[in-house]
Formats: sequence, C-alpha cells, structure tokens
Amino acid sequence: MKKTISIILLAVSLIACQTNKSKNDQEAKTLQLEEKISQPSTEKVIEQQKKTNLQEEENEVRISQIEKLKTTYTHIRAKFISTDEGDLFYYNFKDEKGKDYSFSYVKDESYDLLDPGLGINPKYKNKYFDIFYQVEKHDLLRWGTKQDYDVVIKMILVEEVNFTEDGFTSKTPNSRILDSISIILPTSYNSADLDSTIESKTWVGLFSNVNDNSVTCYKTKLKMKPVHSPMVDEEGEMSGIKIYCEGYANDPMLLIAGIEIPENIKIDSYKGLKNRLLPGESMQLGDNTIKALGTMDEYDRVSDYKLLITGFKNGTGIKQVFLEQDHFDDSMIQFIWAGDIDKDGFPDLFLDISHKYSFSNPALFLSSKAGDNELLKLVAEIILSGC
Repeated sequence: MKKTISIILLAVSLIACQTNKSKNDQEAKTLQLEEKISQPSTEKVIEQQKKTNLQEEENEVRISQIEKLKTTYTHIRAKFISTDEGDLFYYNFKDEKGKDYSFSYVKDESYDLLDPGLGINPKYKNKYFDIFYQVEKHDLLRWGTKQDYDVVIKMILVEEVNFTEDGFTSKTPNSRILDSISIILPTSYNSADLDSTIESKTWVGLFSNVNDNSVTCYKTKLKMKPVHSPMVDEEGEMSGIKIYCEGYANDPMLLIAGIEIPENIKIDSYKGLKNRLLPGESMQLGDNTIKALGTMDEYDRVSDYKLLITGFKNGTGIKQVFLEQDHFDDSMIQFIWAGDIDKDGFPDLFLDISHKYSFSNPALFLSSKAGDNELLKLVAEIILSGC
C-alpha cells in the first residue's frame, strides 16, 4: 500500500513539474512574442533607413539645384499672393521683406498656379517659392516691338525641400535646427556665467555686413583665454574668461549652436527695426507687426510691459504676446537684430531682454520653433553680469 502511494505521489509530482515547465515555456514564448512585436524588425529598420537616406539625397539634389540656379539667374524667395489683369496677365508675389514682384511670363509650368477660372489656385495661395528669373526681350503685347520683361525660368515650392529627422526640424534647404539651441557673444565673462559644455558644441557666427545690415554665417570654433576681472580680481589675478574667434577681421554679432547653416550664407535684415518700443509704439517687419503694450507713469517708468506680434500663418490671423516684463530698473528691452534665420518667411529676433541695468540678457526668438498658434518662441538666452 505504501509503495502504491509513493508511486502516485511521484506521478503527481512529475505531472506538476511538467505543467509548470509547460507554463514557464508558454510564458517565455509569450514574452518573446511581445518583445518581437514591440521592437521593429531588422527589415523595417533597414527599410526606414533607406527611406530616410533617399529623402536626404533628394533634398541634397534640390539644394544643389538651387545653388546652381543662383549662379545663373536672379533669385528671390516670395509667396504667391494674387493675380490681376491689365494690358497683360500678372502673377503677383511678395518677398519676405514685403517687396512686391509681378511676372507676366512664367516659363516653368511645373505648378498649376491658376484655377480653371484663371484665379489664384488655393493650393498655392500664400505659399513660398524659390523663384529664378532673368530679363528677356519679348513682344508680349504683340505691338511688333520687343521690350524687356522679367521672365520666370524656374520655380521651386519651398515645402518640397522640407524634411524632418530625429532631433531636427528643417523648414528650408538652408538650415537644420536642433531641439536644443544655445547662444553666446564674443566678449568677457565671469566663469560662473559660462556653460561648461560650450567648447564641445559646433558654433555658427553671424557676422554683420556694414553696407546693408545683413549678416553672413560662418562655422567657427570658440577660443578662450583668461582675463582680468576688475569686479572680483585682485591685481595680477585673471579669473575672467574671454570668448573670441580666430581668423576673422571682426567679431560676430552672435554665435549660435544647434543650427546647421551652410557656409557663407547671407541673411538679409528686416528693414524698419527699431532699437526699442515704448508702450503704444509699433514697427512693421515684413508682413508682421510688433507692438508694445504697458503703462508709463509721470516719471516715464514702464510697467506691465508686453510685446505683441501679429501676422498670418497658414491663412489664419495670429496675435501673440511673446514677451512680458512687470517692471524695469533703469533698463529697457533692446531690439538688436531681426532676420529670417530659418527661412520660413517669418522674422526671427535677437534682443536684450534684461530688466535691470546691472546685467544684460541676450535672447534669441525663432519662428520655426513656434507652436501652431504662435509666431515666435524664445529658444535661447544667456545672462551677462559683466567681467
């Protein structure tokens, strides 16, 4: 009897072990299946990489095409705003600085700019094009004599050279913008004011062109050397740090890390930029208006200060307060420069947003980083307490 019970217990034990083993095997298979489902297959990764590479190659071809066209024809970037008819039919464009262009002869038929009723095609209304044109003689009026006309040779829709990849957002063929952006000025600093990672970053210098207030971009490497800081150093001590760039006749207006811009690219400045705006004052930058709000007392002290930008984005009117300051201590917001760094048709701003006389606060606002209902976003700033 005892022998029979022992055999039964052994059988039960074996069955239990097999059941547990089967259960464990099933759980392991389930886990492997879940991991396989959650992770992209090697084939999918390779396929996605191929698509990304192809997209980058196509973008590089378009960029190369644009650069070649620039060497032959006059180039503008402008949006298609309207059509009208007089002695001739006109295609009307407006560039990023608000200058109007009209063309009667467009040789490039890559885009259906007109709808069937000869009105503007909604698909391309207010869309930006890279336009390449030259002066040619034609008898467009059929009067028997040829006259000079600006003839469009090639048009490229700006959106066609857009692309997005991990960590980058690109709105134009001219720049790629990282999620993290830094700025610095070539000047002297207290060591506490500097980020320890600045030497490891790739910097682009914006060098001012005195003749037209534009800037030209060059990749540059930061140099640092110790300097005397009169505010904290005793005689002979050098705790300060001077930031500078070698190989250039002049220092850049601004150094930016996190934006990849091709070498020797020129960025025009917006006309009409004012150094400051007091409450009630405004200025026009291209199609956008910037206005200052706030109050001033009898001693001209400003409080509840706001900067408001208005304009149209994707056909929608937008009003955005992009900067606020409760009060100032013998200081005021200073506009240093405005231009289209990211080439999306909207102004980017470089300001000193300090509210106190004892330090400066350079700040960069970019339009390409703004949300759907915004026109500008603060992307980088730095505090300069003096050295």
